[in-house]
Amino acid sequence: MCIRDSVYPAHKLRVVEALKKKGYVVAMTGDGVNDAPALKAADMGIAMGITGTDVSKEASSMILTDDNFASIVSAVEEGRNIFKNIRNFITYGLTCHIGEVLIVLIAILGWQILPLMAVQILWINLITDGLPPMALSVEPPDRGLMRQKPRNVEEGLITRREITAGLGIGTLVTLQALIVLVWSLESGFSLSKLQTMVFTLVVFSEMFNAFNWRSDRYSVFSLGLFTNKALIYAVLTTVVLQLMVIYVPFLQLAFSTVPLSLPEWGIILALASTTLISMEIVKHINNGKRAD
Repeated sequence: MCIRDSVYPAHKLRVVEALKKKGYVVAMTGDGVNDAPALKAADMGIAMGITGTDVSKEASSMILTDDNFASIVSAVEEGRNIFKNIRNFITYGLTCHIGEVLIVLIAILGWQILPLMAVQILWINLITDGLPPMALSVEPPDRGLMRQKPRNVEEGLITRREITAGLGIGTLVTLQALIVLVWSLESGFSLSKLQTMVFTLVVFSEMFNAFNWRSDRYSVFSLGLFTNKALIYAVLTTVVLQLMVIYVPFLQLAFSTVPLSLPEWGIILALASTTLISMEIVKHINNGKRAD
């Protein structure tokens, strides 16, 4: 460790540039006019809110309103968590929409059957793709969030990893729906019954998927099922609304649904739960690789 006193502004700037060339993510704190060049060059320029000059504040990307260095850690953690939640929010939506598109496309091309009515797709997009994602946006920070390496500043919200996850979960939901579709055809169910089962399967599969994206690293069971109460309320609300669509007479007419029996519910829930189970297995494998 080296300590320097009365360093010239040019020296501060050279230190920042040297660290950045070595691949480090550099944060620089300062309060004076002479700190401005280094503050501007750093990845994160941090000015003092109380004692800092207007020039240093203008050159910075963040201002400590209380001049407390401990606040920097809290701010970085909050920023990381916001980015994580936005990314998980988007990935959740991506997985859901890929599944919906594939289900309709394959069913039409393979069986000349429309597995989901237009009003049912609209319901999925407005309700199941609405409440849970909003709850994901208030997910608390993961444990160990601050121990993770800084992400590449050039890395976007959607990377190959998110696209792969979207295709994987989307394909799984599609397979679930196709199993229900084939079983319904072989059982001689009416088109309304078939569509109701596929419709309900997609809704419940997306509810399980919402728990997947509370964290892209950790099991939902290790996070604690009730640490995000907003998501619990969102899922319960969606489930109640879906039950109303299936069993309330005037909603049955509006959404072209019919009541489902207990065995049919058992098949739907068993298939939908694989959305959560499969992601738990993937997380377990990935965490094992990180430990190695």
